[in-house]
Amino acid sequence: MGSIPRHKVVMNHVQDFFKVYREKPKFMFSFHTELSHDSHNLIGAVDMDMLEWLQAMTEEGHLNNTLLIIMSDHGPRFADIRNTQQGKQEERLPMFGFVFPPWFQRAYPHAIVNIRRNSQRLTTPFDIYPTLKNVLHYQGAGKGNIKDRGISLFKQVPLERTCADAYVEPHWCACLDWQEINLQDRFVVRAAEAFVDFINKLTESYRDICAELHLERIQWAAKLVPNEGLLRFHKNADIDGFVADLSAHTVVTQEMYQLKVSTMPGGGLFEASMMYDVTDGSFTVRISDVSRINRYGSAAHCVEHSQHHLRPYCFCKAPPPQPPKE
Repeated sequence: MGSIPRHKVVMNHVQDFFKVYREKPKFMFSFHTELSHDSHNLIGAVDMDMLEWLQAMTEEGHLNNTLLIIMSDHGPRFADIRNTQQGKQEERLPMFGFVFPPWFQRAYPHAIVNIRRNSQRLTTPFDIYPTLKNVLHYQGAGKGNIKDRGISLFKQVPLERTCADAYVEPHWCACLDWQEINLQDRFVVRAAEAFVDFINKLTESYRDICAELHLERIQWAAKLVPNEGLLRFHKNADIDGFVADLSAHTVVTQEMYQLKVSTMPGGGLFEASMMYDVTDGSFTVRISDVSRINRYGSAAHCVEHSQHHLRPYCFCKAPPPQPPKE
């Protein structure tokens, strides 16, 4: 590659692919993570190269019959920005953009109107699959069905769509009302201790190589505030369903907490959503509701190949092997 930056090698490969297969139907997926995966500080170095690449793809006519998607698979996970509220939101809201051929808006104006409208609606990656199917076999615009897990973005995504409608778990939902609570709150302390116990149970069978973790510090805590209207809704008060009877007094049996805690040894930093059962006073946590938000690196070397799913949670008792001396 010589003096050519690796991100330009990737761009050139895409451009060459379109030149070679200019007249053939094609699908291409290409990605580059080197400049942005661990830090955002270098991503600006790509700006001019990206602009020139887009201009070249346009001038050479490759985008006249191509739907170009520029996307990220997720926001920052380990960079320092992840330890901020902005970083937390960005992890859950990766960039996803469409570039349509110039003629598409004239041919399908209602679809473009919906695409733009949906940029302000709750959408998920599951909506991309029916969208791509519609590219192959267009089925019109109109309004999407809120009951569908995936809604074509050529259709209008319902404004009232919630994370529950879209099958987005609360831990990953960016639309919920989380209320920060005192770090000394007894429920917060109990939740943090229950979370560390949960991690230790994951590595319990490997205690000969993975150290038992201890709670170092609770850095942030919040409680999911239930929607008052939902709790009070009893039934529709009119035949058309426009007026709500809010006479119910729904008893809350579960509460959700979200914590950011650090553990020792190893300095692991975790974010977890936990469910508190009001009836029996217990906390439960699922592995899918846990995010390791700082890098574990070589600290998990002892399970790197044999139990790779434990890498975020295992701090190896033995130090990592030293590289061979030259």
